Amino acid sequence: QSQTLRDMVKLSMRVCVCRPGGEEEWVDSSELVPGDCLLLPQEGGLMPCDAALVAGECMVNESSLTGESIPVLKTALPEGLGPYCAETHRRHTLFCGTLILQARACVGPHVLAVVTRTGGLVSSILHPRPINFKFYKHSMKFVAALSVLALLGTIYSIFILYRNRVPLNEIVIRALDLVTVVVPPALPAAM
Repeated sequence: QSQTLRDMVKLSMRVCVCRPGGEEEWVDSSELVPGDCLLLPQEGGLMPCDAALVAGECMVNESSLTGESIPVLKTALPEGLGPYCAETHRRHTLFCGTLILQARACVGPHVLAVVTRTGGLVSSILHPRPINFKFYKHSMKFVAALSVLALLGTIYSIFILYRNRVPLNEIVIRALDLVTVVVPPALPAAM
């Protein structure tokens, strides 16, 4: 799944952009910037970036991102909703990497979408922020404390065993035995 997303991000395609003067221009999807107005083909296709749907409706397959097998209907942003936010306006957002199955113009001849981000959702899936758990930090501190205790116990036992003239191989075995008893090797995996 991750490789498929990587291949989708690398995929470059020609898209039709509506310029401020009203003229239409075909550009490479790698040249898209936030604010560009895309003309979406009515027969559908792959979405090259994140965009807010401003005119028309789209039936979208988001299974490559969400795993949801049922197509999702995306509608145009209603007027007067306030500032656009991809999280709160998910019903009006076309995400990069999703497949538009069908686009339908409701008012006017075109289905329009404004580029908001160039692959923000895909980027967050491919490169997630590291999760910082307090439990993990505390468990590593616990293992470190056990290691210090094992080191002190090993030094003490080596000193006592050497003083009692125990053979060297027996001292090594007892020292290693003490370390594995105090700090079990499987402890980090079990945590």
